[in-house]
Amino acid sequence: MFYGIQNPTSEGLAKSMQSAFVSQLQPDHTRQIKRGDSSVYLLTQSPIPIVLSECGFLSNEEECEKLSGGEYQSQVAFTLLTRLVNWQSGVE
Repeated sequence: MFYGIQNPTSEGLAKSMQSAFVSQLQPDHTRQIKRGDSSVYLLTQSPIPIVLSECGFLSNEEECEKLSGGEYQSQVAFTLLTRLVNWQSGVE
């Protein structure tokens, strides 16, 4: 999970999304959130809270297979959407 640098609330949003992703989809996930850098334009230029979510790696055969399936894609989308709505509403 990468967060934008222009709006300080981006980091909190990334933490919240990362927590949901781990608890609902990947309990063994140990990667940490990271501050955006100039390699992703939007992460350095967006004045509103912004997060870039890595949902898996296509180079990992198991993750690639999961990401190719509609059911897992729906689970990822649901997890990120519900956490965003909860975060925006002040519910964690």
